[in-house]
Amino acid sequence: MWRPRLVLQGEHRNVRPEGAAPVFVASPIRWCNIGGVTPPRRGRPNTVPDDIGKDLFGTVSNRSAARWLLRSCPTHSPDPALSTVRGFATALNGPSHPGTDASTISRWERLTTRMPAAAVARYEKLCNLPAGQLAAVLTSLGQQPHRAAFDHTMPAVRSRMADLLDRCFGADELSGVDWLELIEFLVTSENLLPTRHWHLLATRLLTEMSVSVGWHYLHRLTALHRLHRHPEAGRVLVPVIAEFITSRSCQVIADPLALLAASPQPSAQPVLMRLLRHPPDEHHLRAAMVAWSVRTTPTSDDVVRRIAAAAAGHLLDPGQPPAVRRAAADLLATCPADRLDTGVRHIRRGLRVDQDLRAVLNHRALITPTSNASVVTTLTEAVQDAVDDGSALPGLVHQALYSTNSDAKVNAVNALGASPFRATLVAAACRHLAELDSTAGPTTWRRWPISWAVSATPRIDSPWSPC
Repeated sequence: MWRPRLVLQGEHRNVRPEGAAPVFVASPIRWCNIGGVTPPRRGRPNTVPDDIGKDLFGTVSNRSAARWLLRSCPTHSPDPALSTVRGFATALNGPSHPGTDASTISRWERLTTRMPAAAVARYEKLCNLPAGQLAAVLTSLGQQPHRAAFDHTMPAVRSRMADLLDRCFGADELSGVDWLELIEFLVTSENLLPTRHWHLLATRLLTEMSVSVGWHYLHRLTALHRLHRHPEAGRVLVPVIAEFITSRSCQVIADPLALLAASPQPSAQPVLMRLLRHPPDEHHLRAAMVAWSVRTTPTSDDVVRRIAAAAAGHLLDPGQPPAVRRAAADLLATCPADRLDTGVRHIRRGLRVDQDLRAVLNHRALITPTSNASVVTTLTEAVQDAVDDGSALPGLVHQALYSTNSDAKVNAVNALGASPFRATLVAAACRHLAELDSTAGPTTWRRWPISWAVSATPRIDSPWSPC
């Protein structure tokens, strides 16, 4: 039986020595918009005002972030020949995408035409990005590259898939790109895979996703979302996740439960409900409440009332930690008021009071437009040639540091991590953290957003550790 061996150098937080017990480290990357899935606001109620300071820097949508990234990578490339659209089109032209001209590049950058996966790979090579990073970030922003359908009759394709299957079940190394290729082949193939093989494959993929970081995480998350939409693999994935999160060695809970929340399988709902009403510990409870908050599949009125009643009970329980009560408040706020019992509806109505206080609780401290504007300005001024009247950079930096929307925060960090300004922003952030260290008085509340962004975008070729 296959057992997880974390041997993928550079893609995971930790490598487990042979014979040692697995220890999973939580990834900072959480729920993302993968493969056309509508990006829900993870438990943020509609009654809470938008991000503090948005009037100063604007709100950068996922489409705007993708457009900015596709334009910034070639424009600010070290090679001056790539800085113009015509020069970049000439360099991008190749056998896999012939006839690429300035007009084609412009349509791709405006997102009026989906980019072929081969063109994205060429983008990455020309812009000195690791293979697969740009594709993963674009997918998380809702702009998944177009992939040509597999021709299952071609001997070369069948040979390639046979090799990937041998490596998968033989516990050999598979990259995130390999996983995407293998899963896409399996879910579009007419050949049947035995249930036990789906179980082994899903277990390994889930384990690798839970210890992956950055775009390697996004690749495996995309593959898992593709799996749970497959009839047979989706049925197998639910018990695999249930077994995974109940393991005593498991320390990553939120990510697998978010996958469970997106599953269309009827068997997923009882697992989530059991964790919400009878959780084994605080971590499972918080993860279950987040999962219910982002669940987009239809839910009956009876289930909604049960969810709201459980959330209200955790919210009013003085013995629960503040983090659990905040998650319960967010979950309750996502439940439609017209589908709740009268008593629970009154509790939900009370959440509309002291909205600013709720934002403060989620930030752990009072963050005002004045206090965060100087930090955003300090970081963006380090990239002088990238800031103009139409640049999305200040808005992305602001969202990465101070957004109360966890999806906007994560997507902004991903976009900045794939941009040509990453190294400059790293250095500016570290200098600012050093200045805070030398400042008298408490500065923890000002340090933590910057430290989070610093730790959330690792790169193989440039470890984020100058601080």
